[in-house]
Amino acid sequence: MSQATDLPLPASESAPVAPTEPIRPQAVVAFPNALDFGTQSLMSRPTGEITLTNQGDNAVTLVAVSPTCSCLKPEFSDRVVLSPGGNHTVSITHEPRSQAGPSKATLRFVFLGNDIVNVPVEVMFTRPVK
Repeated sequence: MSQATDLPLPASESAPVAPTEPIRPQAVVAFPNALDFGTQSLMSRPTGEITLTNQGDNAVTLVAVSPTCSCLKPEFSDRVVLSPGGNHTVSITHEPRSQAGPSKATLRFVFLGNDIVNVPVEVMFTRPVK
């Protein structure tokens, strides 16, 4: 005869679920947390900076800065290690546009271990009024 532990549990008596890992806060924060270039003339090249700060207890490694649009050109060429409390500033340039209208994109700061910090970037390009 089979022991009771070998029998499947009825649906009403399902096995206890292991606790899931709590959502951990993001160790790296970006300032500003959104970059708004405001209103710009056509063919201008607005620039700005985003500073990343490691608020965690362990060092983290920035491995990539990936814009969602080829219109954004971040100055980033190699891995950067941010020690606890450390920061790193990345300059961003928006490529000129020949058409009026809004431009919205996101910069993705990718860290070793696949942690990602997303920063929205907006700009409104306008034609001069004659």
